Amino acid sequence: MKWEWKLSEPGANSGIKYFVNNETGLGIEYQMIDDNDWVTSGKMQANDYHTTGAVYELYAPSSTKELKPVGEWNDGKIISRDGEIEHWLNGRLIAKYNRFSNDFKEKIALSKFAKIEGFGLDKEGHILLQDHESIVYFRNIKIRRL
Repeated sequence: MKWEWKLSEPGANSGIKYFVNNETGLGIEYQMIDDNDWVTSGKMQANDYHTTGAVYELYAPSSTKELKPVGEWNDGKIISRDGEIEHWLNGRLIAKYNRFSNDFKEKIALSKFAKIEGFGLDKEGHILLQDHESIVYFRNIKIRRL
């Protein structure tokens, strides 16, 4: 999946969820947020698992990511092949994991998703554009079924 996105205002928060379960409406998330405002305002927790490009709550993105300022377009990409997942931001690989690995299961067990049986393990699921009461623009969304 590839898409372009931009945040409209300081403090904006959104994301794209994938492998979303039909019953719970929950899925793994590519976080999209105004990193600067959330950190300086004290709204963000003291870890990078909630910053742009993170596998929300589970894996922090690379510290070398290049997030464009609020109001400018960013390029996002999620690649999924046989359980191997990659998060890309503006042409750079910023997070990579295997959703069937022991490491993934251990991270789930330590997260707020711990009590959700089978979280992130569905063979198939939906894609969800998340709303957190922020205006976020999406364009040029391209999805290829593998």
